[in-house]
Amino acid sequence: MNYISYILFVFILLHQEAWSQVKVYMKDPNLTTCLKNIDPTAFSGDSLIVSEAAKFTQKIDCSSKNISQIDGIQYFTKTTEIAFNSNLIKVIPSLAGMNALQIVNFDKNVLDSVASFQPLPNLKDISMVECKLRKLPSFNGMATLRNLQFPNNNLAKIPDFKGCVNIQKLSFRNTSTLDSLPDYSFFPNITTVYFENMNLTKVPDLSKNLQLSSVLLSGNNFTFKDLLQMTKWPTFSALKQDIKEGMNKVQMPTSFSAKENGALEIKIPMDDTVSTNRYYLYKNTVLQKDSKQNSFIFDKISTSDTGFYHVEVINTSPSLDTIGLRLSTSNFRISVVPCFDQSIFQFSITSQDCKKGINISIDESKFQNANAPFLYSIFNVNTSQNQLYESPEVPNLVPANYKVNVNDANGCGFQSSFELKKQTICDDVINPKSEGANKFFYFNYNGSVKILGPIGKIIRTYTANGFWDGTDGDGKIVPIGYYTLLAETGESWHVTVLH
Repeated sequence: MNYISYILFVFILLHQEAWSQVKVYMKDPNLTTCLKNIDPTAFSGDSLIVSEAAKFTQKIDCSSKNISQIDGIQYFTKTTEIAFNSNLIKVIPSLAGMNALQIVNFDKNVLDSVASFQPLPNLKDISMVECKLRKLPSFNGMATLRNLQFPNNNLAKIPDFKGCVNIQKLSFRNTSTLDSLPDYSFFPNITTVYFENMNLTKVPDLSKNLQLSSVLLSGNNFTFKDLLQMTKWPTFSALKQDIKEGMNKVQMPTSFSAKENGALEIKIPMDDTVSTNRYYLYKNTVLQKDSKQNSFIFDKISTSDTGFYHVEVINTSPSLDTIGLRLSTSNFRISVVPCFDQSIFQFSITSQDCKKGINISIDESKFQNANAPFLYSIFNVNTSQNQLYESPEVPNLVPANYKVNVNDANGCGFQSSFELKKQTICDDVINPKSEGANKFFYFNYNGSVKILGPIGKIIRTYTANGFWDGTDGDGKIVPIGYYTLLAETGESWHVTVLH
């Protein structure tokens, strides 16, 4: 060996020695501490010896270590698994060069950015659960991937999965922010699909995924229309039990309102074209009606129909009936209001006659949201006589207490009461044989009353109802004369009887 060759040999030897001792200072002291505990030989003080890190082949588990940065982990090029779950990591940098890596776990971090995993030729499992992720990198062409877990994130879109033909499990459960799901025809070998709690309204097509053994669906907005599509999957018979898991309740409006005696339709927003559904309407827990259509009609609703309801739905198709799945709607309230909204009964006296009686005119303009013509049933509380009137002009009423029922053209109505008092100009004279206003003597008193004849003899004792019909205790019309009515309270009234 000549001198020049010797010098060159020494230079290469020194260079290799220097390279083998290249050291890197780790940015995160908590990462340094964790890695030093796992592989002490890879460190000189707090500096990482690159060549030593490249020799480490074991799992690196730095879970729950308050780590915020993982720069430097990429020098452990022969490790097959890393776990950094439950830390404070915001950015996953490029892991290029970690060619032996098969499993990564970053669960429960606060990830803002994730570098592409495509440079990792042997990566199989990725887990990033509950990381507040909004975006994932593309996984296009990563044929080694088999298990991807991304539940409980804030993802808005699905990344590119073309070429990921060996994926067996893929989970976006508890992620209701996605606008779509991946095309599952990319995954011919998938065995388990996780759809729970995603508020999905449409079932993805899994008819080509012949290796499926479990489909978890609970917490979505699927209806029997969607489930009937699943019966076409070749794997449906093996998935029945998983599909039986509960769906979200079908959301109904919180309340419905109707007028008494009107019609009300309750429409269930699902499965318009499914003929094998059966719908059951419950008020509280009591079955009220059932229907083959997705609606219930109250033809003539009443105030007694007011209350809280829900609908339960089953499907009688042979392919689904054996599952025993029962969908339910959210609770809703039916409120039934009187036909006449805030209606009041008002009238004016148009004329008064001591013999013929009192004429009144009813003000129909006070009837709110009602439909003419109106029918009036006027009941004399004193005599228990009732009379029907089709006109608001009511003639020849006697002084008395009244109850009135008002009904419109649709049968809607309300009740009120009023009093007509005797005119002060009318003498206290009655003619029991007449049919006019002076047939009875009215006095506003209910209770025991004694009738005293012209010579002060008691001719009748009875319980008055505000009037005297001019008869004695035997029911005979008393003779002409001057009579006194004496109440047990001491009140008294005087009346002249004429024939």
